[in-house]
Amino acid sequence: RYDHDRFGQVTAVHREEGLSQYHAYDSRGQLTAVKDTQGHETRYEYNIAGDLTAVIAPDGSRNGTQYDAWGKAICTTQGGLTRSMEYDAAGRVIRLTSENGSHTTFRYDVLDRLIQETGFDGRTQRYHHDLTGKLIRSEDEGLVTHWYYDEADRLTHRTVK
Repeated sequence: RYDHDRFGQVTAVHREEGLSQYHAYDSRGQLTAVKDTQGHETRYEYNIAGDLTAVIAPDGSRNGTQYDAWGKAICTTQGGLTRSMEYDAAGRVIRLTSENGSHTTFRYDVLDRLIQETGFDGRTQRYHHDLTGKLIRSEDEGLVTHWYYDEADRLTHRTVK
């Protein structure tokens, strides 16, 4: 059985075996807490723009995300480890810094298609597209993959050389 608030949001889930889970919301309708069947509560926090900024587990551990002025995630922390993202003026991810400090960079063409990815290990992958934007070839350290499509633009197969 489900209980709902006046806005139609689920506030409780009651199972046949007598166990219940409860949900709480703020005035904006955002989920702020879930209490599980054992009574353990997970809490959720948001910034003024409504973006989820933190999930606090019942044990007090905190996972979170920070955003820039445009609402793009710039930093996420999970289990005490942080990953960050950098964006270009078009809002595309151009650099990803992993939890251990290594970097992956991304390059795009004028049509916003990913054309190159250089991994934390220095390996570079290149991507080639046809005039309609479909990926037709990718190169990864000597391996070349060709992508093939049918008349409906559905991927039919690929070959790796």
